[in-house]
Amino acid sequence: MIVAMTLTELEAIIRKAWSKDTSDDPDEWTESDSARGQCGATAMVVHQLFGGVLLVSDVFREGTRVETHYWNRLPSGLEIDLTREQFRAGETFGEPKVIDPATAREPKPESLRRVRLLHFLVAEAFVKPN
Repeated sequence: MIVAMTLTELEAIIRKAWSKDTSDDPDEWTESDSARGQCGATAMVVHQLFGGVLLVSDVFREGTRVETHYWNRLPSGLEIDLTREQFRAGETFGEPKVIDPATAREPKPESLRRVRLLHFLVAEAFVKPN
């Protein structure tokens, strides 16, 4: 049986599932910065659950590109970014680009492993035993 829940409850489930194993940056991941390295896997899981498109942007610190950030635009047009708080050092973001995962290139095996793990952990919380 699938459980109905609010977006706030879904966010809590996703955040609880984050770990070093789901992070793209496990050496910098900590419980106090649990969003660190979670943007790609989280955006893919939200996309798998709700559709829409992924948004991706370069991240800049003091004018230098330091990494890439992903978040979601749902079919309704609402943008959801559950991992933005990982940027705490005055980072700025470039113009976002839209990615349709259905037409995007195949993710790297390590990225795919993290997405599958996070999806499993989140989906597991949705299902209640009969």
